[in-house]
Amino acid sequence: MEFSSRLLFTTSTFILLTFLTASCRLGDNTVRGKINSSPSGAISVTPDPFQFSTVSNSKQLYLKASEIQQVTGIDTPLSVSIQGSGGAPFELGEVKPYIQDSLLLKNYSTLPRALRFSGDGTKLFVLDGSAGGVLRFTLRTPWNVSTATYDQQVLDITGEVTIANDLQISSDGMRIYVLDISSKKIFQYELLEPWELTSAQYNSAFFDPSPEDAQPRNFDLNSSESKLYVYGGAARTIYQYSLNSIGDITSATYDTLSFPITVDTNIYGFTLGRNDEKLYVLGDNSLTLFGYSLFTTGDISSVTGVPQVIGLGHIDVYSGKGFALSELGSRLFVLSNDGISKYMITQHNLESPWDIDTLQMPDNQKVFGVGALSDNGSDVAMSPDGTKLYYLAINAGHQLTLTTPFDIRTAQYPGSSKSFSAQDGGMSAWAFKPDGSKLYVVGYSTDRIYQYTLATPWDLTSATYDGVSFLISGQDTLPYGLCINTDGSKLYLLGRSNKRVYQYTLPTPWTLTGATYDSVFLSVSGTDIWPQNIEVTPDGSKLFLVGSSSDAVKSFTLGTPWNLSSASIDSSMLLIQGEADDSRGMAFTADGSEILVLDSNQLAVYQYSLSTPWDPRSAQPHDSQRFSVINEESNQRSFVFKPDGTKMYVLGSTYRVHQYTLTNPWQVSTASFDGVDFDVSPQSTSVQSLQFNSSGTKMYVVSSFFTSTIYQYTLSTAWDVSTAIYDALSFDSSSEDISAKDMVFNDDGTKMFILGSFSSAVYQYSLVTPFDVSTASYDNMAFSLVSEMTNPNALVIADQGTKLYALGSLSSEVIYQYRLNQAWEITGGEYIGQYLEDDNPISEQIQHFEISPSGNDLYKLGNEMDSVYQYSIGRGGDPEYRICADANCDVVLYDWRSDATGVVSNDNYIQLRLTSAGAPETTNTATLTIGEFTTSWQVSTEP
Repeated sequence: MEFSSRLLFTTSTFILLTFLTASCRLGDNTVRGKINSSPSGAISVTPDPFQFSTVSNSKQLYLKASEIQQVTGIDTPLSVSIQGSGGAPFELGEVKPYIQDSLLLKNYSTLPRALRFSGDGTKLFVLDGSAGGVLRFTLRTPWNVSTATYDQQVLDITGEVTIANDLQISSDGMRIYVLDISSKKIFQYELLEPWELTSAQYNSAFFDPSPEDAQPRNFDLNSSESKLYVYGGAARTIYQYSLNSIGDITSATYDTLSFPITVDTNIYGFTLGRNDEKLYVLGDNSLTLFGYSLFTTGDISSVTGVPQVIGLGHIDVYSGKGFALSELGSRLFVLSNDGISKYMITQHNLESPWDIDTLQMPDNQKVFGVGALSDNGSDVAMSPDGTKLYYLAINAGHQLTLTTPFDIRTAQYPGSSKSFSAQDGGMSAWAFKPDGSKLYVVGYSTDRIYQYTLATPWDLTSATYDGVSFLISGQDTLPYGLCINTDGSKLYLLGRSNKRVYQYTLPTPWTLTGATYDSVFLSVSGTDIWPQNIEVTPDGSKLFLVGSSSDAVKSFTLGTPWNLSSASIDSSMLLIQGEADDSRGMAFTADGSEILVLDSNQLAVYQYSLSTPWDPRSAQPHDSQRFSVINEESNQRSFVFKPDGTKMYVLGSTYRVHQYTLTNPWQVSTASFDGVDFDVSPQSTSVQSLQFNSSGTKMYVVSSFFTSTIYQYTLSTAWDVSTAIYDALSFDSSSEDISAKDMVFNDDGTKMFILGSFSSAVYQYSLVTPFDVSTASYDNMAFSLVSEMTNPNALVIADQGTKLYALGSLSSEVIYQYRLNQAWEITGGEYIGQYLEDDNPISEQIQHFEISPSGNDLYKLGNEMDSVYQYSIGRGGDPEYRICADANCDVVLYDWRSDATGVVSNDNYIQLRLTSAGAPETTNTATLTIGEFTTSWQVSTEP
């Protein structure tokens, strides 16, 4: 190991930076460092000297900073930023989950009901409602579920419990409690060894809370385990009991204290926190977590004030089935469910401990949960100055103040509301006059539009009904969208019965009296099965439609402004599938730079920034791992990248190759359509996959329909498919397989490999002229895949020709990995394993996949959401950064896995940890920044 130092001076401080380069065998060494107080008021990095110790897990390498001294007397902790990269490239066993910082439970539990942690965050317990047991996991990093491994420990509760619904564990790990819905009892188990499920025994100890409520559903203990709290579903109330013997629920007696739950008709759990000063309740129908303060510590009847709220619909549309908070209240864990089988635990940091409304979201993701207001919403709006957000529910409108204009994340609950039930019990859409003095609301129960006057512009509470309405049942009986032009002379209504947008004239601007139908409509039946709402630009040149079937915002151009008869559909579209799944309402900001979309199923409003005003296609994506190609192709077959990652090409059932540019190489979210494509239908209408030569001057299309043919094209301008011309050259591989699905060249184009789906094998060919398929001949070499799969669909050979990957049948979505005995020769190899990525909340229907040349990224083409998805490879190899209270990092204060910032106080330790669960050779480079100063670490592990 070697290090070098240099001294830097500023006017107020100096810093000595130590650049450390370490090369060590995986798991051998630890380098420690500490942050101390400094009498001189200086920040410095000095040799420790470095200390070494053995790490018990041979798959881990720890690297801590050298001694870092911090200025004393500073109340605000230093902000430390660490960046790094690493991994085990090309190893699919190292692929990170699509949802970061999560634990997929599908392989362990098919009906998880509750989750609990040990006090130090190193053990996780999950209550499985299907198998009737409690499962245990160990967390390599405390309070980080993405580092969890299953311990193969199960507490069998089937002898006592029929329908398990909630779980608690004593603070010392010596007791486990399980609530059974069937018997209406809470059962108590004793553990002979703390936290060891194998030592558990049942001694016929239980408590029956049914005298207070016949439907006990959830329960909790206070921090001293002297109180028991039980939620009863019959009265929707939490009841409080005293335990005469600490932690022994058999000694419980009712305190005649309770708290009725009025914010939701059902809950999925509750817990006390911050030393029993807080109560948290997870609402079922509202998809909302509520945080209350207790005026008297531990007294459930002393709930006071307005609760904090955080909508969880954007985290999991089917709501969390349970939740937990970390010991210090800085992290929230939600037990999520996709409604089918993808149960998982997701974790989310709280900027302010115990304050759930400070839940941290990605910088570019703007979302606000509205379930606490109403679980049945239909439309949304924003005031022109961006200080007010409006949410239309089934019979009332809600108004919230935004503390930061145009940022819905800053909406303040509970706001104010205005009831419309006197006119109609089912409101579906609304529109404001631009000055906020008038409001028009659509009632789908009565098929009328109602007119209101706001005495104070943009203040819903000042709205009064004008006694004026307009009946529209002559055109449609399911009115669901409304828009009025800027001068108030034209009105547009979306009718869902006939899937049409109707145009009306208002003789007196902004007054519904005397309104007449223009006998003009725009049919939108081909754009969405369930059209929901419309908007029109202020100049009347564009109309936008949002639908809950496609979950997309589509646009139309009006050749004559405000005249529907001149409308034509555009190619521009904002696809919000994967976030929203029941899009109802839509609104633009006054300048068209932002668009709001209301999802009624997730009870959330999503906000997207538009780089080009009024152009939905220019929306900044929330998902940095996905790019939608729906505007060009709705049934994709294959895709491929340019070797430098700056171009992407997609082939679909329209028989066209579409070309895209990636502003950040290999980052699919930065892709944009070049407006360039190429039609291959003159050669084939049974296209399967696409390939290029290494220079981009040749393109190949694989076709198969009872015969297997590869067609070859020349590009006069490299990588520009608009310059492609068919070479009148092809190659027929039907003699080996009549259903070719994919092809791969070696680096110099002298070898070609074709994937045969009918025989489930890869065939090898030699080319006399490199990259000229007409000169190919079969090498009589085949690599069988039949032991692992049938009907494979895609092929990748990577890592200098030493690794082979194949995508199984479309229904399986499994990628299989093999190691070849010799590079670019399929004479022999071994099966390594399979990769099934099923934590993605979207049903993908994977058609094709690719791996980047670096082996650090996996890309999958999903037909369900018409998108390319990006996954990182090297899950264990990527660095973890931790700030600890002790040298061994037994007490972790903060941890993060990606480029991020942590807060460091006096006497804290910084640790960088590198773990590889796959390939033994891993390299990591990290940069530590304190203020304006930087020090670099490099770590290499050797096989």
